[in-house]
Amino acid sequence: MEGVPLSRDGTLRLPSTGSKRLTLESLKPIVYAIAETIGRNCEVILHDLSDPEPSIIAIANGHVTGRKEGDSITDLALEYIRRGPKKGDRLVNYATKSPDGRPLKSTTVFLRNEDGVIIGFLCINMDISQASVAKAFLEDLTQVTNLEPSGEESSPGTFAPNIGQLLRTAITRAVEDVGKPPNFMGREDKLRVVSALDEKGMFLIKGAVEKVAEALGVSRYSVYNYLDEVRAREARAPSGST
Repeated sequence: MEGVPLSRDGTLRLPSTGSKRLTLESLKPIVYAIAETIGRNCEVILHDLSDPEPSIIAIANGHVTGRKEGDSITDLALEYIRRGPKKGDRLVNYATKSPDGRPLKSTTVFLRNEDGVIIGFLCINMDISQASVAKAFLEDLTQVTNLEPSGEESSPGTFAPNIGQLLRTAITRAVEDVGKPPNFMGREDKLRVVSALDEKGMFLIKGAVEKVAEALGVSRYSVYNYLDEVRAREARAPSGST
């Protein structure tokens, strides 16, 4: 893409046209609208490249980088003017720093005239120092400990309004984990359901055997038999095995 034309001594050479100035002037309300919408940590700047020395013709929240209207262009901007942007007409969400070292997230939009020549920049510099602190706090706050010694992901706890709902939810999950409707389950499938429920302590709940029997479509005596077999297998299993 074509960048800004240079004179023989390497300085900027831009055509001075009324349409160019009008185009940049018309963007000033956008500068203030963006800043007011996002907030005081968002600096928005409009650069007019007809004179790079006092290139800033509009700025909102200049405290972010300590600049003001009439200040000059940055070295990064001059670099892109010299060789033209590598790709597209904008650089989005790249990392920069404020003069005092605060992290910024920056975006630059290259503004062109009707001939495709870059005549200005619309720049957004977002101070993300407070957001970075909040991010670190939230990551620490949401860190959880895996209760499974094997390193496998532990099952989420169930917050039920009453013990009956807790039991019904556990039965539903145990059946879903097998992946078959109860009427298509074989003996081993039903043993898996009973084993999962026993591991969760569901048979400590009064009436659990009857509810499980109803869900599996078997008698309560069958559930007792399954439970005896599951616990016998567990007792015979070597320590630490699964």
